[in-house]
Amino acid sequence: MSPLWLLSLLSLFGNLFRIYLISKFLRVFFVVEGEKKRLLFRYALYALYFVGNSLGFLYFHWDPTVILLSNLASVFVVTLTYDGKWLYRIFSTVIIIALFAVCEDCVYWLMMRFHIQHVEVVTIATCDLLLLVIILLIQKVADLRHGESVLALDWVGVIFVPTISMVISAVAFNKCEDEAAITIVGIGLLTLNILVFYLFDHLTSVYQKQARFMALENQNQAYQKQLEVLKQSEERFTAFRHDIKNHFTTLQLLSEREGNGEVGQYIKQMERFIKPEGSFAATGNALIDGMLNLKLEKAVTRLSAEVECEVQVRQERIIDDIDMSILLGNLLDNALQAIEKVTSVRKLRFFMKETQGLLMICVENNHQESIVEKYGTFLTTKTQKENHGIGLKNVKRVVEKYNGILKTDYDARWFSIELMLFSQKEK
Repeated sequence: MSPLWLLSLLSLFGNLFRIYLISKFLRVFFVVEGEKKRLLFRYALYALYFVGNSLGFLYFHWDPTVILLSNLASVFVVTLTYDGKWLYRIFSTVIIIALFAVCEDCVYWLMMRFHIQHVEVVTIATCDLLLLVIILLIQKVADLRHGESVLALDWVGVIFVPTISMVISAVAFNKCEDEAAITIVGIGLLTLNILVFYLFDHLTSVYQKQARFMALENQNQAYQKQLEVLKQSEERFTAFRHDIKNHFTTLQLLSEREGNGEVGQYIKQMERFIKPEGSFAATGNALIDGMLNLKLEKAVTRLSAEVECEVQVRQERIIDDIDMSILLGNLLDNALQAIEKVTSVRKLRFFMKETQGLLMICVENNHQESIVEKYGTFLTTKTQKENHGIGLKNVKRVVEKYNGILKTDYDARWFSIELMLFSQKEK
C-alpha cells in the first residue's frame, strides 16, 4: 500500500472521529433524545456529512475555503434535527468549526517548528486528540452548570488519556520510518480514545442512574415517614375531637346545674373550634385527610393562596398508602413551589374522586415562570438541577403501577396535571 493510501485511510478515520466529536459537542447545546424517526434522520445526515466531506478533500480535492463552508453548512443542517433556538444552532456551528480550524493550524505550526517528521500524519492524530480534550472539558463544565455530579476519575480521564496519546503520537511517529506502522498506530490511538471515552460515558450514565434511583428511594422513605406521622396525627386528632365533644357536653350540663351562664356561653363558643368545617378534607381516610389538610393549609396560611378543594373518596384504602402519599405529596409540592413564585393572586385547585374502582385526581395552579418541555420532561432554570423532576418521575411510576393515565396541560398562566388509575381494595 502506498503512503498516499495510508494517509487517505488515516484521513478518513480522522474525519469519522471529528464527526463523533461534533455529535458530542452538540450535546452541550441540545437535548439528544427524540422520536425514533428523527433520530434515524439525524444519523443519516451524519453519514451523508461523512461521505460528502471525505469525497470533497480526498477525491475532488476541494479548496480549504470550500471545505470550511461545506463543514459549516453540514453541521448547521445536522443541528436542525435537534430541538433548540436558532441562536444556539448558529452559535454551536460556528464554535465547533472554529475549534477545528484553530486546533489544526496550531498543531501544524508546532509540528513544523519542532521539525517533526510525518507532519501530516501526526497533525491529523494530534489535532483530533486535542479537540477531544477541549470538547470533553466543555461537556464536563456544562454538566457541572446543570447540577450533574462529575467524578474525579472523569477529570483524570478527560485530561490525561488524550494528552498521553498526543505525546505518544508526536514522539513515536517522529522516530518511526515505516509508513504502514505509522498509519496503524494513528488509527489505533484514535480508536483507543473512542473506546475509553465510550466506557467513561457508560460508567457516568450508570452512576447518574444510580444517583437518581437513590434520590427516588430517599424521597419515598421521606414520604413514608411523613405518611406514618400524618396517620398518627389525624387519628389522634379525630379521637380527641370525638372525646372532647363529650367533655364539653358534660361541662355544659354542670354549668347549667350550677347556674353559671357565662361558663356555658363560653363552652358553646369553644365548640366552634373543634368542628371540621375549617378543614379541606374530612373523608375519614386518615392519610388523605392529613395530607390534604397539611399541604392546602400551607397554601392558605403561608402563601395566601385561594384554594378550591373537592374530594369524594371512600374511607377505606383506595391504593397502597405509600403510593397515595407519593401521589398527593409530589403533586401538591410541585403546585406549591409554582404558586410560591407568583407575585399576583395565587390560586390552587384540587379535585379527587373515586368511583367504581377508578381514582381520578386533578391539580391546577397558576404560575409565573415559563415552562419548557422536552419530550415529556419539564426542564428547569434552577441552578441546582440534580433533583429536578424526581417528583414527577415518582408520580409516573405510581400511575404505571396501576395501569393508569397521566396528562399534563399548560398555557402562559395555568398548569394542570390529571391522572386516572384503577384503585384496589385492601387485600
